[in-house]
Amino acid sequence: MTVYPGRRRRSVLSLGLAVVLTASLAATGGGFWLAVAAVVLAVSVVLLFLPRLRADANGISITSVGNSVRVPWTEIEGFGFGWSRSRWCVQIKRRNGSLVPVRMLYTDVRNGYSSDELERIVGQLRERLATITGTVDRGKTVDLGGGATFDLENIPTSPPRGRRFADGMTIWAPVVVGLFFIGFGSWTAWDGATRRPHVYAQLRAHGVRLTAQFAGCPSRHECRLTVRYQGRTRTWGYGDDYPQFDNLAIGAPVAVLLDPAHPTTVYTAHDVETNVNSGRFSAPVIFGVTFAAFGAVIIALVLRLRRKVASPARPRS
Repeated sequence: MTVYPGRRRRSVLSLGLAVVLTASLAATGGGFWLAVAAVVLAVSVVLLFLPRLRADANGISITSVGNSVRVPWTEIEGFGFGWSRSRWCVQIKRRNGSLVPVRMLYTDVRNGYSSDELERIVGQLRERLATITGTVDRGKTVDLGGGATFDLENIPTSPPRGRRFADGMTIWAPVVVGLFFIGFGSWTAWDGATRRPHVYAQLRAHGVRLTAQFAGCPSRHECRLTVRYQGRTRTWGYGDDYPQFDNLAIGAPVAVLLDPAHPTTVYTAHDVETNVNSGRFSAPVIFGVTFAAFGAVIIALVLRLRRKVASPARPRS
């Protein structure tokens, strides 16, 4: 018997989205965002396989990130519920009076299990305990007649201090992250689909053709150009189509187009002629749409979970 957190299905979804996000980021060549995508992918994989509870013939193993606990059946007196920091979760009761909290099995807006589902899992563990050791653990149940029971221990008591703050952070932190993804992704998609084609059109019609000097590439994804216009010299990092600078020596000439109305708007003649990163199906647009969709999914999941507030267990038969 192996039990994963109720959010495991969401972890599978986030893993798939992370793969798409990683591919989009790799296509744009952004080193920082590629690193962010790699972290998201790694976290998704960890959430997919950890934590977990595994019950075999010898005992129960509880595995989480950086921690693992093994409790033999012979040391278990029963199962119940209780607070572990800010979580009302399943607990293993040892015969020596100590408790082992199973923090991955809790009823909260952050988890995917309802109170009834947790009671069902605890019921299966109690049945295994009775089969293997002969110890009967009925919990604090009330017989309602007709085969229905009510587990009083599954009703949360007064929460400890800090739980409201923890719940608030759990809700609002993902929302803020989701809004960032939506905002950044929308701006990136708009830049590639609308702003960039307009800028290229302006440069073709009214741009001033100049010769810039190649100032080298400090990193794989950053090359620098120097241009002089109206007595002023400007050096900046150029963020498009890095392969065009391959095999160029420091000081090599690079043809550029400058917008006289906005002198800081400068693109290489090669990028303007080939419409690099411009158009509805360009890499920035695909990346931006993916980013915005990822943020929307995060917010949708948070709002869906927000409505799933813990409630007392209902009678079961």
